[in-house]
Order: sequence, then structure tokens, then C-alpha cells
Amino acid sequence: MDQLTCKKCNTQHTKDTPFCKQCGFPMEGQTLSLEGKEIGHYTLLIRIGGGGFGEVYRAEHTELGNPFAVKLLHPRLSKDPQFVERFRHEAMLLARLQHENVVQVVDFGEAEGLGLYLVMEWLEGRTLHRVWRQKRVLPMGRIYTLFSQLLDALQLAHDNGIVHRDMKPENLMMIQGARGRTILKIVDFGIATILRGRQKTDDPLNKSGMAIGTPFYMSPEQAAGRLDLVDHRSDLYACGVILCELLTGKRLFRHKDPKEILRHHIESPTPTLKELNPTLDYPDALQGIIDRALAKRKSQRYKSASEFYEDLAAVFDAEGIQPIEEEHTSTSSQGLLAALVGDAGEFASQDSLEASTGSQFSGQRTSGQLSSPSLQAPTNNQNVQRRAFWGALTVGCLLCVLFVGWRWNNHTPATTHKPTKRLKTSGFLSDAETRTPPPTPPKAPSPPKNPLKADTVPEIRAVVKPSVERRPAPVKKRSRKRRRRRYPTRTFTIKTTPSRAKVYVNGRYKGRTPLTVKLRKGRKYRIIVRKKGYERIKWKWRATRNKTRKIRLIEKLF
Repeated sequence: MDQLTCKKCNTQHTKDTPFCKQCGFPMEGQTLSLEGKEIGHYTLLIRIGGGGFGEVYRAEHTELGNPFAVKLLHPRLSKDPQFVERFRHEAMLLARLQHENVVQVVDFGEAEGLGLYLVMEWLEGRTLHRVWRQKRVLPMGRIYTLFSQLLDALQLAHDNGIVHRDMKPENLMMIQGARGRTILKIVDFGIATILRGRQKTDDPLNKSGMAIGTPFYMSPEQAAGRLDLVDHRSDLYACGVILCELLTGKRLFRHKDPKEILRHHIESPTPTLKELNPTLDYPDALQGIIDRALAKRKSQRYKSASEFYEDLAAVFDAEGIQPIEEEHTSTSSQGLLAALVGDAGEFASQDSLEASTGSQFSGQRTSGQLSSPSLQAPTNNQNVQRRAFWGALTVGCLLCVLFVGWRWNNHTPATTHKPTKRLKTSGFLSDAETRTPPPTPPKAPSPPKNPLKADTVPEIRAVVKPSVERRPAPVKKRSRKRRRRRYPTRTFTIKTTPSRAKVYVNGRYKGRTPLTVKLRKGRKYRIIVRKKGYERIKWKWRATRNKTRKIRLIEKLF
């Protein structure tokens, strides 16, 4: 019997298995040939990811040209009533969540021959997972801002009886909002469930056998497979794991085997922040929040997301930590990429930024933070100090320019002959001095005609004449190494978007893209392109002619 391999977790399954029983990923057709096709009022441009039970494409409106994200149900499963119902279920969930920090549903329908589709707003930004992977430990002020948005959105979802069940940094997008501030968006409610008005034990959507959640962030009841016990406190457990990772830069439980990670969530005691990262100091109250959020028993965890946020805000306020927002600029052209990479300083809080809507913004950087913006006109003392500062700065610049000009005019050109050094002798000059006098040497006093008749006999020292010793040219030894036979080669150029992807040829690492390698003509090679956070691409190529291949890597969104 033919076997199929899951491209996400490499688990073997029979040919008629629609989804991987280990991770729930579709078993076939992970890259559908739908680019360029029209679905409703939208044109599919490029596949950007897939997971759960669908494919996600970047699309644009056929008339307006606006970008959107289109999620498609797998064509093979469009005829399955259970999966169709689950897809419709996701559309209704997102339509009910009208919140700034939740991805918004724009359209929903069914395309002939392709099945159901869901149109969502297009998000330009980065996942929290990618930001954490680059910076590891985020500033507490940034964590304060992100968790205030995250817990506020979850509170709305929980009030409507909606549980996400797959809270993780990969499902948290960070985009740039108005005035350059960062907005967090929760995406992928594909495995969420409406608990209000439904018997959880009789829920047919929970009997598909798919893996619900991600091992790193699954609550003990999820890890144990007790789906009837899953409620909003499972999402709060996942938020506690995320908070722990952002504070320490380490995984809460790490193991190669996902089953071992699940076992740790069920049985192992939760490590402290100090144990995960001994180089940093954490307030005791913050450790208490982590312990309560990650309690093994649901009854010992936070009862709501708002209660979680109140305790977290109280600890940050007691430590003098203010929420960090992106720096206010009159023309915000840096975008989210520049804002998230290499943020060394801290920024003003959102409240202070929103207060600076007047005609003048006078925030100044002091010790890595922006002072509170002021709308008042500057006083006379401030004007005097400002004028004195700029006057002193101008005078200093003029003095620097004059000094540089003076040094330049008095600088001796490099081509001027330097006078030869004299040997230390008592009254005698060396032959080298007499043969090569300097261009304008000072006249040295001539020695006495008969130095022996002088009153004092000078001390006679041996004068060493400088001589250049000519060494015979070394005889080149004949190399005994055999000359390697040169074979005809062909060049293979690989360019990827994004760049800096690793390239392996026949299992050997060759470098990072963009890359050009020379391969022996006529031979067959196995090429693999890998980049962390993106799906691996591999193919075979016979070096018959020079070739250039451009690859757009697909990010692992789910």
C-alpha cells in the first residue's frame, strides 16, 4: 500500500488519509496551482501558507486592487459535510469578533469547483514568533503594551463564548498602526469553538481526530486529550507560556519529542523565571503571576483575561515600567520592519503620544526614553538656554574647521624626501652621509684639519658603513603535487525571497542565498533550500547547462 508523508511532521500515513493524525496538516497538495485564478471578486496572487484544513493566498480585489488574504478549504474536503461545517463555523466566529486586535472577515462564499473561501483583511507585519526569535528577551515595556492588547481581545472573545485553543506567537501578528504605534492582531480561529449554548461532550466538531493546539503552548487538559475540559482558561495558560518566553527568551519545556513536551505540561512542575534565565532579575510578584497562569488545575488559574491583565499591570506600574509604543514621527516611513529590528531605546507611552495632537511636539530623548510631550509654549529661560547651546555648538564647529585647515596647509606632502639619519660619531661623518646629502641640509661645522694635534683627542669609534646584502633568489622547488584534472562545469545560481537562506548540495552546505555554485557537468545533484520559519524546498537537477532559479519561500504561518 502506498504511503504518504506529512510535509510538516514527516509522519507516515496511508494514501487515503486526508489529514495527518499527528499535526492535522493536509496530506496532499500543499501547494495548489490556483495562482492567477479568480474567486468571486478576488484574484489569487501567491500562496503564503497553509495549515489546519486550508490554504492561504494573497489576493487582490479585481476592481479596487486592494490586497486581501483568502483562505480556501482543501478541494478534496469540500464534499465532506463535517469539514464544510467547520469552515463555516470559523467564518461566523470571526464575523462576531469586531475588535481592533482581531483579524477582520471581509467576505465569505463558495466558488464552483474550488469549494468554500474566507476573505480577511491583509496584514503587513511580522509574527510575534519572528520578533521573539530575533530579540529573544523583549523589553518589559513592550511586553506591557502587547499583553494589554492581547488580553483585551481575548476578553471580548471569551465574553462571546469563543475559545481560540491555539494561542501561540505564530498566531499573533504585529502590524503598524496610526502614528507609528504597534497593533497586535490575533489570527487563525480555525480550531476555536463556541461554548455558549452547546453541549461540549456532544460537539461533533471535536470528533475529527485532529490535533488541537501546539505542544509548546497546550494546557494540561489539552495535552491529556480532555477536550471536554477545555475552556477560556486554556487560552490564559497559553498566554502565560508566551509571557514566560518573552521575559526569559527560553522555551518553558523543550524536547525533540512532542509527546515529551505534552508530558511535561501534565506532570512536571513549572520552572521559575530565574531557572530559565539566571542572568536576569525578576520581581517576586511577576513570578507569582506566572505561577498562577501556569497552574496545572484550571480552578487555580485566572478566571478571566481582565483579571490576568490587572495583576500584570499592577506589577509593571509598581516597578515603574511604562508601556512602550513606537516613536512618533511626522512622516512614518520606516514601517514595521524598521521598528521591530534593533530597537535599543525605549519609547513614550501611548497615552503621552495621543496627548501630543497639538501644534507642537517637544518630546526629547533622555537616557533612552522620550520625555512626556508638552503642548505649552517654551519659556524665556528655555529660549536663552537653547540659543546659548546652538551658539556654542556653532563656535565649536568653526574652530574645528579652522584647525583642520591649518593642519592641512602645514602638512608635509608624502612625496618629500626625508633626510637620512646620521650615525652618532664624534666629529666624523659616514660615507653614506656624504654621498646622499639631504636637499637643504644645514652646514655642519667642519672638523679640524689635524685632529690629532688638538688639545683633546676625540674618542675614535668604528663607523659601520651601511651596506645592502644581496641574497640570492630562492630556488623554486618543484611541486610534487599532482595537478588535478579539470572537468567542465556548469553554474547554478539560486536567489530567494527573502534572502539568506541556506543551500545544501548533495547534503553539503554551500552558503546562503543569493548564491552561485559551480557543479560538474552532466552529474545529477540534490539541492535543498532551508530557512528558519519557512517551508523547506528541495529538488533534483542535472548540470547540463547554466541555470538561474528564483524561489519565493513560503512562511510557516500555522
